[in-house]
Amino acid sequence: MLVPLVALVSGCNRWRRPKRRTLYFRDPHAAFDATVAKLKQLEYENVTADPVRFHIEVATKVPESYISIQIYNDARMIVRAHGKLVRRHTIHWALEEEIDRLVAALRASGHVVR
Repeated sequence: MLVPLVALVSGCNRWRRPKRRTLYFRDPHAAFDATVAKLKQLEYENVTADPVRFHIEVATKVPESYISIQIYNDARMIVRAHGKLVRRHTIHWALEEEIDRLVAALRASGHVVR
């Protein structure tokens, strides 16, 4: 009886509620440039950047998913995940950890105000 319970409990940990990831910068242009530079430094491939709309999409290192980064005119940045590893109200732990590492690297760049 213990074995099925362990399998059930360990399987539930793969999907989590997504965190809200909002960063604040001083200037939207600097936020955009710093983010694109950081993505290149972290060796992300398939980066699509639209400097007019301040929008960036990047393929994740986790298969079949991508990250959407939107920077608004008030220099607020919202980072969201999309793809097969995102369900209605949950996100796979591997994708969430990748986004956490990216957000931590952006915070460490020195451009983030809060």
